[in-house]
Amino acid sequence: MRNIIDAYLIGDSLAVRGPKHRLLNVPLKALSSLRDKPREAQRKFEIDPDGSFLYWPDLDVHLGWNQFLQAVDPEALRKAQQRSEGFNQRYGAAIRTVREAAGISQTKVAGLTDRHVRRIEQGEVRATSKALAALAAAHGLDANAYMEKLAKALK
Repeated sequence: MRNIIDAYLIGDSLAVRGPKHRLLNVPLKALSSLRDKPREAQRKFEIDPDGSFLYWPDLDVHLGWNQFLQAVDPEALRKAQQRSEGFNQRYGAAIRTVREAAGISQTKVAGLTDRHVRRIEQGEVRATSKALAALAAAHGLDANAYMEKLAKALK
């Protein structure tokens, strides 16, 4: 686990000390969830007791070490994007497998266009909770039962 040891604001940057005492100076403008917030709200954060994340209670924002690292290190961001793309492709393939096994066409998923279903299945976009609920309903399943089917298809 990547633990945050300390954090403080310096000018327009957030200084975050993490693993092996590495210090990141993260420009606030690089953090979309904090970028346009009032300065007073940006100042009011807490470090999670185990150092997993910083938390801004007034903004309901949680940011962990990896998010700070990705904000300042293009290589870390690229690797995270590749992991996300790979996950989307595997998850989309599982959604397609389950849908085809049930004999449901892409056009029969109420609440989603066939184009949206296709983009999810091809891994172009992440399946949101709304999309997963629509897919579960198309299968006549509740969300938990549908997710169990997807988990089996992912193995």
